[in-house]
Amino acid sequence: MHRTLSEKLQAILQDGMAVIGRHRESIAARWNEKLGKLKKKQHIAAHSLEAAIESACPPRTNQAASGSQSADCLGQAKNRSTLWIGKASARPRPREAPVTTATFPFSSSAHDDIGDPSV
Repeated sequence: MHRTLSEKLQAILQDGMAVIGRHRESIAARWNEKLGKLKKKQHIAAHSLEAAIESACPPRTNQAASGSQSADCLGQAKNRSTLWIGKASARPRPREAPVTTATFPFSSSAHDDIGDPSV
């Protein structure tokens, strides 16, 4: 049985679509896994922040506590949670390359003299 060119191309197209479909499913599964890990880290970080606030800020026994005390307390909690979250990071962030600017060997006044017949 001889297949026509059209039938051969149709079979190749169907095989290609099947490969793309499997690849798409694989990528989706990997991204869902990564998303789950990020949500778990977010959940742990939220509990860490709550624990840091509770340890830095004593429970209010009276409503007359000053605003500066509560601000200081939250500042301490933020520092503690930042340290903990920093330790929990999987990888450090990449550093950006410093921006360099070009310098020219001539001054702007020398450049202004170009084309001046009095020079």
